[in-house]
Amino acid sequence: MAGANKLRISFYQRANRFYGCQTGLNKSELLYNSHFRVLFIRGIYKEVNREQFQKMCAKYGAIESITLKTAIIGGKVESRGIGIVQYQTKSEAADALKNLPFQTDLGDFLQVDFY
Repeated sequence: MAGANKLRISFYQRANRFYGCQTGLNKSELLYNSHFRVLFIRGIYKEVNREQFQKMCAKYGAIESITLKTAIIGGKVESRGIGIVQYQTKSEAADALKNLPFQTDLGDFLQVDFY
C-alpha cells in the first residue's frame, strides 16, 4: 500500500530503562535502582490529608519521601486522588504494593503500581 502509514510498535520506554536495555545499567545498578522503591497510588479519597496518607503508608516501612497531590477547591484544600511514596528498601515497597489496595481508609478502589 503506497502512502499508507505502517503500524509502528515499540516497547514501553520506562520498562526498558528498568531492565537496563537502553541505559546500559549493570546488575548492581539495577538492584539498587530507586524505581522499585517508589509507588504511585491512584484513587485516594478527596478528604484524605497528608498526615493520614503518611500514617497509612508508614505501616509498611520507613518512608524517604511522600507526596500527596492536592488542589484548592472552593477555598478548601482537597486531595486530587494521587500519591507518590518512596520507601527505603524494595522489600518495604513490595509489601506496601501487596497490602495498600486493601486499605479502605484511603480509598475504595486504590490502584497501586511502581512509579
